Parts: sequence; structure tokens; C-alpha cells
Amino acid sequence: MKPSNRISAKLALVGTGRWGKRYIETIKKIDIIELVSIASRNPPPNLCNDTFTVFDDWKQLLKQEIDGLIIATPPHTHAKILEEAIKAGIPAIIEKPLTLNLKEAIKLRDLSFTCDVPVLMGHTQLFQPAVEKIQNIVDSTNLPDYILSEGMGMGPKRKNLDVLWDWAPHDLSLILSLMDSFPKSVYVLEHKNYISTFLQFENSKKATIHNSNISPQKKRALTVYRDNKILYFNEHKVPQLTSHEVAQDLTQKIKTIPLHSKKPLTNLVEYFANGIGGGDRQRFGLELACKCIEVIEAGQVSLMKDQQIRFTQ
Repeated sequence: MKPSNRISAKLALVGTGRWGKRYIETIKKIDIIELVSIASRNPPPNLCNDTFTVFDDWKQLLKQEIDGLIIATPPHTHAKILEEAIKAGIPAIIEKPLTLNLKEAIKLRDLSFTCDVPVLMGHTQLFQPAVEKIQNIVDSTNLPDYILSEGMGMGPKRKNLDVLWDWAPHDLSLILSLMDSFPKSVYVLEHKNYISTFLQFENSKKATIHNSNISPQKKRALTVYRDNKILYFNEHKVPQLTSHEVAQDLTQKIKTIPLHSKKPLTNLVEYFANGIGGGDRQRFGLELACKCIEVIEAGQVSLMKDQQIRFTQ
């Protein structure tokens, strides 16, 4: 048990799968946040200890004295759990994707706003130190010309969740944030679980996403092009952000941009605790999550029809 006089937020967690375990390990290392209860139908044996209470029904968590709820369950369960949390007045972190259809996502977005209950989307990559640096460099007056976002690895292979729904929300959250706009069109191609998503924006700006869950190379990389400058971030092995100034003869001036070592999930959880405690909430809300889902739904249609899908808005 952490010292009570230092605790700024008491949180509960639904789900002890891959991401649920990451939240548990992350919160253990944050002195001012305490995980007081967990809901899981099949909790791992090592979770049954004295540090928090384990329930088999997530509804029991809503009756506890908690400051916030983390929802790390399969996406098809998100809507029901988050809706009940909002109605109970409990702020929440919810893992991506928010839901598996736009109609449900919009309903949750509007409910959160109407009830004035803050919800933070688990777009972890937006809390990556390198991405925050890139966001500071790329402002509304100097938007990227082109973005390439790549996320792939050998697994996981999730039941009832294809590569587009599982991987693309991270990449889309990055691209839509950095472009500060919604795309004009989307075109998606697939070959043996390799997905390529092509986005076109106003003023001839473009973005490409490559995702796969059968790649022998584990990769999470972001390349941002602006005029003759390139920002490149590679997360795996040793995370590094570099700036490349490219001359006409293709010679480069390369500069390594220093990053702090705090992990993205730690940043996200600390930001959530600070926000529900009265701090900054600018990154709360479900609007971006709804936009990501709208693009993914259109991407599914693009895959099925093998054609570019244009957005009407």
C-alpha cells in the first residue's frame, strides 16, 4: 500500500489482459496514484494479493470509492462499461478503439459532454515524448506535407478484431493530430495481413499507414516531411528522434533531438490523474476517437469495394 498522504488519485481497472497488465505495472511505479480495485473474470494468480480488491463483476467497481476507472477490456465491451461509468459520474481512461462502430462512439462522446464527465482516450502514442516534441515543432502555421506512420509486429492476433481495427487507431490518432484536419479520402489495400492505408488531405497533403500483425520486424516508426526537412522517430530498441535537413544534392544535416525517458503510458496515466484532480484537460474528450473510427469504417468499405472512399464533410 502506498502512503495515503501522498495519493492524488485512487483508480480501478477493468480487464487484466495484455493492456490491463501494463496499466497495473505502470501504476505500481507512480507514487501518487493507487490502484485500489480490479475487475476480471479470470485474474492471473499473482494478482490475488493484498494491494487491491479483485472483483469478478465490473459493475462492483462503480460502487467503490474511486476517482477514476481504466477500461482495458475487449473493444466490443467498451460501450456498455463506459456508458455506465459516465452515468455514475466516474471519469475514465478507455483503451482504443473506443467502439467498433461510429454510432456508438458518437453516443458516448455526447454523453460524456452532456454529463460533464471527463474521458481520456488511450491513444498512448500521443503521449510518447518524441511525438510531443514533433507536435511542438509542427504547428498550425507549418503543417506536414506528408506523414508515414508504421506499426507492425508478429502478433498479437485478436479474436473478432482485424489488423485495421487493432493497429490503425494509434496511427490515425497521430496523423489526424499532426495534420490538424480530417482527410478528404481514404484508400486501403490488404495483402496477407499487411494493411496499407492512404489518406489525402486538403492542399495536396497526404499520409500513409502500414500495419501488420505477421511482420518478423517489430516496428513503430513515424516520419514527418515538411518542405526540405524530415522528422524521424523509431520507437523500438533505442527510441530516437532525429531531424534531417535535406539539400538539393540529397546531402543531409542530421540532428538528434533529446528526449526524456518517461514511458508514454506513464505520461498518460499521470495526465489523467492530474486532469481529474483539477489540472489540464485539453487532451480529454472523444472527438478524435470518433474521427479515427469514421476513417476506419470508411477504410473497411474501401477494402471491400477496392476503391477510394471520399468523405462528404
